This record gives sequence, structure tokens and C-alpha cells, in this order.
Amino acid sequence: MDLVKRLEEYRDRERELTWEGTFAQYFEIATKQPSIAQLSHERIYNMIMAAGTDASRSGDPRYKFFSQEIFGLEKPLQQIAEYFHSAAQRLEVRKRILLLMGPVGGGKSTIVHLLKRGLEQYTRAQEGAIYAIRDCPMHEEPLHLIPVELRADVEREFDLYVEGDLCPHCRWMVEDKYGGKIEEIPVKRIAFSEKYRIGIGTFTPSDPKSQDVAELVGGIDLSTIGEVGVESDPRAYRFDGELNIANRGLMEFIEMLKCLPGSSLLFTQSGIRRLDSFAQSDHPAGESRSVEVQLASSTGVETTAHLYHAGVQPTKRVTTRRGYVSEGTFEHRIQVVNNEGVQVWRRHDELQVGDWVVMQKGQNLWGQDVEIQWQPKRPILASRIKTPERMTPGLARWLGYMTGEGDTRPDGTIRFSNVEEELRADYCQLTQELFGVQPRCYQKVVQLNNVALLDLLDYLGFKTGAYNKEIPWSVLQSSRECVLEFLSGYFAGDGTVNLGGRLSWPLPRSGWRNKCKLSCSILVW
Repeated sequence: MDLVKRLEEYRDRERELTWEGTFAQYFEIATKQPSIAQLSHERIYNMIMAAGTDASRSGDPRYKFFSQEIFGLEKPLQQIAEYFHSAAQRLEVRKRILLLMGPVGGGKSTIVHLLKRGLEQYTRAQEGAIYAIRDCPMHEEPLHLIPVELRADVEREFDLYVEGDLCPHCRWMVEDKYGGKIEEIPVKRIAFSEKYRIGIGTFTPSDPKSQDVAELVGGIDLSTIGEVGVESDPRAYRFDGELNIANRGLMEFIEMLKCLPGSSLLFTQSGIRRLDSFAQSDHPAGESRSVEVQLASSTGVETTAHLYHAGVQPTKRVTTRRGYVSEGTFEHRIQVVNNEGVQVWRRHDELQVGDWVVMQKGQNLWGQDVEIQWQPKRPILASRIKTPERMTPGLARWLGYMTGEGDTRPDGTIRFSNVEEELRADYCQLTQELFGVQPRCYQKVVQLNNVALLDLLDYLGFKTGAYNKEIPWSVLQSSRECVLEFLSGYFAGDGTVNLGGRLSWPLPRSGWRNKCKLSCSILVW
């Protein structure tokens, strides 16, 4: 290899990228090569197609642009190419964000890496050449200089489609520096580069309390206000956010969506609900569906947009010394306090024993008392009972008694094992008032036999057996008063108080333990 000759060839190619001229000269180039004015989606699609395609054994197209790095993902790659194809035709799909979702090691980062490196190379080639207004911090498309009134005529005569407006800095430059003579505005050729922050941006979310929106859209440059006079002057603004530098190119948002197990509990406008309760039975893995739910977050009540079903993935479970549990995929982040006492976000797989986990208490978002829409399964053979119309504090306390020291049998036997007269009397009175059934009192057990009531208990979410204990769904999705009454009944039947005044109770399962602790942390604050 002749290194000196190769260096000379490299300098020649670099000189081609240093073209500068006026807007009038650029417009002449654009009329001869309209592709230099293409929008970002069209540029990426043409880049992919320029590498060529062939057919797989199944007949699906295989894109050579990805073939050297990605294997076995023909279908997802085809969907990505179809997205850019539709967006290149300026259809509505171009307004959507392209989300790459999948398991760890599924090729998401590799695909984005190929697109970014591909754009860097493609914009250095003649077929991918791109030009910008010189001195524009956002590398503005020069055709934006054309007044809106003339754009329709330009498209009709020269086949040049113009979309977008000048940034504030370029508008100031046209009016104040060049006196409105757009044909004299300097234009130069550029090449996208992630390293030099031209046309390719990357954003990684961190602590929402300390992270500034200026990282995305720039901000006021206080050092220039003394020179320009006022903050409203475009020269006093730094157009250096990731979205600014990614203008006309590609923007990568890293780790925007992470996964929690379906058993995760959420505080919503319909009460405390499992995450998977919002998914439909036919929701396939790897797809998202529109779901609007108001839920409590660290910044207040927010409304969701979509629910994504990631399928089966490895998770990591984190348990605090007090028994609180957080479970999610390895890249899911939770908030911790670092050695400097600052709250930061860390991935599950980055957590260490001894880390201080930040917990939010007092999420005062509750549902309405659940309407009971139960119908007897055995209306003829079973003894009829009175059915409450909705969850009430009394019914919630009765379910608390049952969860704490109750059990059932398939033959309809329902028992409450307790020897305290006050609790037994309250249990009997509630049973009579709620269901119209009078239980029988024995020395250590209060008992009744009714298969219809057994069916109702199953509908309300009651689980018999010490290992199966959990807070019924009908209680979790009801009002705060009902959750309080349930815990009151449960603690009265199965809780104890030590000499130090601390409450304790048996928690047989991690799921039940987490629900109970979660409810208590919200109620007692």
C-alpha cells in the first residue's frame, strides 16, 4: 500500500466536502440533483436501498445494508425499511417515533449503530450529498430561505419540495445581516458526524430532577446577553441541544422504555392494579397497544399512551432490608442515593448490596368502590344470599377477617378461627348484614355453610390457604376507606403488637408481602 498516495486521495475527497457558495449557486445544484434536498426519512431509506437487496429463502427481501452485522432478523428489518419507505412518501407515519423493542442482545443498538455510521458515510458520498446554511447552528436546509409564497411554484417547476421554516438565528441573519437578499446567503456542504455533533444526536435519560430540558433543545446563553441586550435575541440562545444538532438527520433516545413484570402494582384512577390487568388476552409479545390510564408517578398523576408486551425476559429482583421488592429487566432503572448524597437513576443490574433505594410514599390516588356484578353460578341448588351492590368499608373489613384467619372448603364451608369475643361478634354481625346469613359460633371457630357465598368470595378475589393469601382485587381497586378497613380487619385478626409498639403480622408470600407493605406505606404517611 502506498500510504502517501492514499493520503493524497483522502485529502482530495475531503476538499470535495468543503464546497462553499451562495444560495443562488446551491439552488442551481439542487435543480440538477433534487435528491440533495430530500427529507431525513427519504435520505435514510435511499441509503438503505442504495446498498442493494436480495431475497431470503422465504421470499422476503433481505437488505444488504444490515446483512454484515444482523442475522436472523429479516422480518423486523423489513418492518423498519417499510417504516422509512412510508415516511419517505410524507405519509402520516413519519410523525411517529420509531421504537426498537426487544430482549437484551436482540440487535437494537446494532441497528441504530449501523444507521448512524451509514448516514456518516452516505452524506460524504455524492449521491447522499447534503448542504446547509453556513453559520447556522442547526445546519438548516438552504431551501428554507425560499418564501412560503414561492414554494408551490418552485415545486411545480423544479420538482423541489420545501418543508419547514428558518430557525430564529437564520431569520435574524437574513433580515439584519443580509438585508433580505437570500440569494447572497452563504451555503456550504456538510457531512453528518456524531463525533462533531452534526446531524446525529444521542440522548440518555438520567435523574429527572437534575436533568435539564436544555440538553434536548438548548437554552439561554447568559454570557452573550450583555452583548445583544435582551434574552429574546436569537443570538442569546444556544441551539446545542441533542434535538437541535440532530436536525435533518437521526436522533437516538437510549433506554426510554423499560419493562416491569406483570405482577407490578400501580396506583391508578381505578385503584391499585396489576400492570398486566391492562393487557388484553390477545396482546402479542413484541407489540404495543394504546392504553390511556392515569397513574401516580414521581412527578404527580400522569396519563399513559401505550402498553408494551415484551414477552418473557430475564429480570432482577431487589429486596430492601424492610422487605420492599422491586423487580424488572436488567436495564430497568430505579432511583438510589449515591455516595455524595445525590439522587440518581441506576439500572437493576448496576445495583449493589448496601445501596440506598429511594421510595415514594403518600401516593394519594385511589379508585371508586368496586361495583359488584356477580351472578350466582348455582341459583337452583345453592341457598340464596343477599349480594352487596358494591364494595363497602364493612365488606372490606369482613374480607380482612377472612384473609387473616379465615378459610373455605369446596363443599361451601366458610370458617373464621378466632377466640376474641369482640371480633367474633363483629364478624357475625357483618355476615348477617352483608349476606343475610347467620353463622354458627363454636368454641374456637365461627362457621357457616353456603356455596353461593363461596362463589361470591371467589369472584371478589379471596384466596383460601395460608400460602395463597393476598389482598383481593376488589379491595385494591376500591377507595382508600375500604383499603383501610380491610387492613384493619386483617391486623385485628392476625396481627400483634410488641412491647415497643410495633405492629407485626405473618406474611407468607413475597407477592402478598409486597401488596401489604405497599398499601401500608401509602396509607400511613
